[in-house]
Amino acid sequence: MGVGSADIVFEHIAEGGGTVTRILAVFTELENAGTVGSIRSARTYLLDLARAFNAPIAHCGYSDYAENYIRTTRYPSFNEFTYGQYYYRDQDRLDAGYSREHTLMIEGPDLLRGLLEQGFDMTPEPERNYGLEFAETVDLDGEPANRITMRFFSKYGKSTTMTYDADAGVYYGSQQWNETQKDFLDGNTGEAVPFKNVLLLNVMIRWAEDNYHVFTEMTGEGTGYYACNGKYVPIKWYRETADDPFTFTYEDGTPLYLAPGKTYMGMLHKEGPAIIVE
Repeated sequence: MGVGSADIVFEHIAEGGGTVTRILAVFTELENAGTVGSIRSARTYLLDLARAFNAPIAHCGYSDYAENYIRTTRYPSFNEFTYGQYYYRDQDRLDAGYSREHTLMIEGPDLLRGLLEQGFDMTPEPERNYGLEFAETVDLDGEPANRITMRFFSKYGKSTTMTYDADAGVYYGSQQWNETQKDFLDGNTGEAVPFKNVLLLNVMIRWAEDNYHVFTEMTGEGTGYYACNGKYVPIKWYRETADDPFTFTYEDGTPLYLAPGKTYMGMLHKEGPAIIVE
């Protein structure tokens, strides 16, 4: 719920085999977000993504690795374990038989109020570079991209497909795992979420010694693809340190400009299956 109000939606494989994914949503206007959830536990790769924006992260608990990450970096963590008075369990989901971990919610205005009441710094940083450049008109000199399908780790894992709607000028997502396929909807409205920009970033994902937890290299440089208005081009990404934003360029190094609108970013294992573009 609430993803329709997010400005950026990241998707990354989840731990425990890499066959499903987790989502991190970035909001600039929480007061208009409605119900947000379900809220899950923090992981190191989610913290690395949030850190690109220097934004507090709302979560419920953490892995041991993420707990250590938060403590050593003193990252702003709005943990339900500490600030539970702002969160609630969705009774309808509980009654419907959802597992408890899929029922924790928070209202966008309550999240904003809680962050302010608990002393989190929510002052905009006018001089901060967030690494995203925008242009009113984006005309890619690329190949057709009417349908983009990606698997996040293995050929047996969950896939996400972005399909271009030429009339609306946006991409709509659908997700498939085993025989189940569902559209990418906002649970608050029941409407499909329109993505103007689709970024697919190739990153190195490594497994911990327990073969369960994962770590993702999100600094240095890498490759990827950018799709907009029914076309796509290969791109490069750069990020000097974990405190810096992602910077995107075309292959020749010139700056990449995104179109105004919602942005989807899929974090793909660079040694995993290739994407399919039609």
